[in-house]
Parts: sequence; C-alpha cells; structure tokens
Amino acid sequence: MHTPNYQAPLPAAIVIGAELRAARLAARWGIRELARKAGLSPSLLCHWELGSRIPTPDTASYVFGLLRLPQGEASRLRSLAVHAHDTVYAEHRPTWSAHIERVYERASSAVQGWSPSFVPLSLQEPSYTWDMLEYTTAPDNSPEARLFDLTAEPDVRQRDLPPEPEWLIGRRALCHPAIRRESSIAQHHRLLSYLTKPSSNLRIVDDAEDLEGFTMYRQKKQLPTVALRHSGTTIFLVTEDAATVYNARFEHLAQRALSRAETCELITKQLRELETSP
Repeated sequence: MHTPNYQAPLPAAIVIGAELRAARLAARWGIRELARKAGLSPSLLCHWELGSRIPTPDTASYVFGLLRLPQGEASRLRSLAVHAHDTVYAEHRPTWSAHIERVYERASSAVQGWSPSFVPLSLQEPSYTWDMLEYTTAPDNSPEARLFDLTAEPDVRQRDLPPEPEWLIGRRALCHPAIRRESSIAQHHRLLSYLTKPSSNLRIVDDAEDLEGFTMYRQKKQLPTVALRHSGTTIFLVTEDAATVYNARFEHLAQRALSRAETCELITKQLRELETSP
C-alpha cells in the first residue's frame, strides 16, 4: 500500500495553530511574552501558530491552560494534538472554518478555488455575507460578527500575502435566491471593482455540473491541501488521491470558464438587470 505524502501542512496542525494564535491575541500577549510564561522558545510558538509543527498533547494542554481557554475547547484541542497526523479534518463552525482558511491562504504560494453557489468569502460584501449566513445557519445559531474581522489582521504584512487566488465561480453564485436584491447589487459592484485590479483572477463558469465547492491551498514542492465545503461544514484533506482528483476537476472547470473579458461583460449585464428590475 502506498504511504500518504505528509509534506503538506496537516489540517489538525493548522487548526491548533489558528486557535492558539486567536487565544494569544485575545489575551493580548505577544509571542515572546507567551514563550516566557510557558518556558518555550518564541520560534517554536511561531511554528505552532503557522501549523508547520505540532505540540505534544500535554504541552498543548499546558499552553492553552495558561491562556485560560475554556475546558471544553482545551480538551478538544488536546484531542486534535493526539490525532494530529490524520489526513482528514472536518470543521463544523462557519467562523472557525473561515479563520482556518485565512491561515492556509497566508501559508500558501497559490490558491485555486471553485465556488458554485456563493461568492468566495474573501470577495463578499458584508450584506451578502449576512444573507448567506442567515440562509445556511440554523435558527438557534445567530451569525457572528467576528467573521468580518478575519480578512484583516494587523500583524500580517503585505509582502507575506500569497498571490491573488484563482477563483472560478458558478453563475448562480451571482444571483442566488437567498441573497437580497440590494445585497446582490452591492456584490456585483464589488466584483467589477475587483476585476479592475491587474492581479485579479476571477472567471465565471456559466453552466457546470453539480460539483461541490472546494479550494486548493498550494505550497511550493508540496501537495495541496484540499478544503471541501458542504452543508455548513468544511472538510480539509491532505492526501495524494485528493490532490490528483481535485487538480483534475479544477482543470476541467477552468477549460469551461468564461474569459476575463466575458466575465466582466456577464457581471455588467446582470448588474444592469438588477438595477432596472422592479
């Protein structure tokens, strides 16, 4: 049996790193301050936050205890450290899925994504996001405003950011029935503005089969991490099989996508229809 390639950052490592960083920022501690309190090196903590290394379960419990993480969350993260080398991880909380994907974006040399039903989070207008969350979130779970804080973190420098993602989106993402007309109009303007950037890479797939949304986060000389999105859950995969399958699916969609000029033309046409409709 072929042994899976573990070169790509493991999903559990990314989750532990994202939550460690969030807990540290919430405590208003710098890397060096936490390292001093925990008796660890700052470089080791940086590796943990980036997901390039994984703390032992006991060390994870100790550090999250210092940060006063609730017992339930600390136990969950300890369990993740125990099973850190699993190549599949499922995240059921929409806000944390978005946070983890931000970590992957910062660590990637390239990002390619297919979004059939909704505009990708990084390109969404706030009103569009609220409409989407109200559509996908159970009634007893109100959308969290913290989601809008995930796009800009003060200690991330421009030079550390990856190139613009290559996005393929389905036509129905532009006029989804869950999105109000006013939100859809604002979203169309946002996309047209984005497409004026020379570095932007967004194209529409006019008619695609019912293929679930996914994103591939690529690191140089490593397997991509594949993030699948379905029914409010994001599943992160790190296997050669997943890389092969989703590479082929993305290439197939890219061949069918409209050109950049055709994409601008379609968005402009739909915007006019939205603005003139009663």
